[in-house]
Amino acid sequence: MTNQFYTIQDCWASAIFQTCIAHNINLACVGPGSRSTPLILALSKFKSIQKIIHFDERSLAYFALGAAKLSKRPSIIITTSGTAVANLLPAVIEAYHDNIPLLVITADRPDSSHEIGANQTINQYDIFKSFIHYFHHLPLPSLDISIDNVKDATEKAITTSLLQSGPVHINCPFSKPLITELKTDFSEYLKKQSSKISFGKSSQKKPLVLNKPNYKQFETMCNQSKKPIIIVGKCPCPKDFKKILKFSETHSIPIFADALSHHSFYNHPNINYSMDEFFEDDSFNPDLLIIIGDKLSSISGLKWLESSSVPLIQIHFYHNLYNPHSKEGCFWIDPRLDLLSQADVTIELEEEWTRNVVKKKPFNKETNGVWNKEKDVVATICKNLNDKNILFASNSSSIRLVNNVSDQLGCIEVYSNRGASGIDGIISTAIGCAHETNKDLVLIIGDLSFMYDLTALAFLKSVLKPIKLFVLNNYGGGLFKQLNISKDEDFFNTYFYAKHNYNFSEASKQFGINYSKISDLNQVKNKVSDVMDSKTHEVLEIIF
Repeated sequence: MTNQFYTIQDCWASAIFQTCIAHNINLACVGPGSRSTPLILALSKFKSIQKIIHFDERSLAYFALGAAKLSKRPSIIITTSGTAVANLLPAVIEAYHDNIPLLVITADRPDSSHEIGANQTINQYDIFKSFIHYFHHLPLPSLDISIDNVKDATEKAITTSLLQSGPVHINCPFSKPLITELKTDFSEYLKKQSSKISFGKSSQKKPLVLNKPNYKQFETMCNQSKKPIIIVGKCPCPKDFKKILKFSETHSIPIFADALSHHSFYNHPNINYSMDEFFEDDSFNPDLLIIIGDKLSSISGLKWLESSSVPLIQIHFYHNLYNPHSKEGCFWIDPRLDLLSQADVTIELEEEWTRNVVKKKPFNKETNGVWNKEKDVVATICKNLNDKNILFASNSSSIRLVNNVSDQLGCIEVYSNRGASGIDGIISTAIGCAHETNKDLVLIIGDLSFMYDLTALAFLKSVLKPIKLFVLNNYGGGLFKQLNISKDEDFFNTYFYAKHNYNFSEASKQFGINYSKISDLNQVKNKVSDVMDSKTHEVLEIIF
């Protein structure tokens, strides 16, 4: 690090980013603002950190989330003070619940500016308290405090983010002048040894402590079972599913896998693609559930688990997923899935169980109405994907439709925001994912989710790899039609459906994106095939 800086603020900010580089963190997402000048000035000197600049902090934070989702490294988010910080909250919540590392660095006014009506000043102290693993409020930069203290605080934040797989926050108060015309030599200051004095204020969430796997109990429950099934939710990577598949192969146990489990990498007869049909069948009666990973996307699966009294084993990858299905049973943290490979298990399946479940071929349940049309469209899209694509599915109907036709998926990665499962920030997250891959991203998104995140389309001007955005427009909240309240049509249309008559041709045009409107399944089949080879960004709006 150089010895020449404009201010002590510049010196401290440079130490923060120097520590980030030491941890191979190479992406910073920046929301422009005056108070964050020392942070941005320092960041600009580090050429190995790529900078993404965006005017909408909420969208920016979701972009950072998407990038970290694929890279598994913390993305840096930098904002000025005030409501800019508050706009990060939705993405921070999603990152916390989806175990995505983020390093949030916010500029702040000095304490003397608080509670006196100063401009763009709010209480930012531990503002994300319930949704971060570590917070540090730095003191005002001072020559009396060693630069090592700054590095130590940053080191603590980064290592916590990596170890706990989640967001952390450093709040940086800066006083004026934020920049000077000339640089100053800070050589003597940089020699100052680390101080033992209190360095700002910090807080850290203690990780939830769970029992490690009980091998004997696992072996006993498995060995007593005659009709076990494995239910797999979201897995961190395809290698995890491979371990699950090996256990399934050894003991001939059927697997019911969520689309986010990375099962599409393995075309295997033990994977049953008719999950919903089994969960809706009253005669389906396993005697042991081995649930691995996050909560399922399938509504039928969640309802079945809620009412089931079958003995249960839940194996989690992360510390904060204690009991995602709210069931009694055994709950263990096993990030490497050692339990599956090291336990001494011998299972003798009932012959009927093997024939009816393990060997059963997938079948399609006939459905009616818009859901059936949407399912056909999503199936068509999925059929046209290949190993040069990754798929991002929006929340609400989109991810459930993908899950419903997951037998059509090729060898591709599927992603979604299933931490808090909001419909906001979907386009931003998807484009963030696209930033971290050399594959072409395909997004399936509903009309309301698309409208919620329109400012994210501005990112596309700096994204080189072509992105295809399939918008399923049913002119409102179609998924809500599955609620019992939908039977009262007037009440439902007034308070739930959010009916509209918008289309997205002008929005696409405004951001310079090719646009197509499709209202027929045959058009979908022809158009999807055509655009997949296109080298430009495309919005394909499909009307229902």
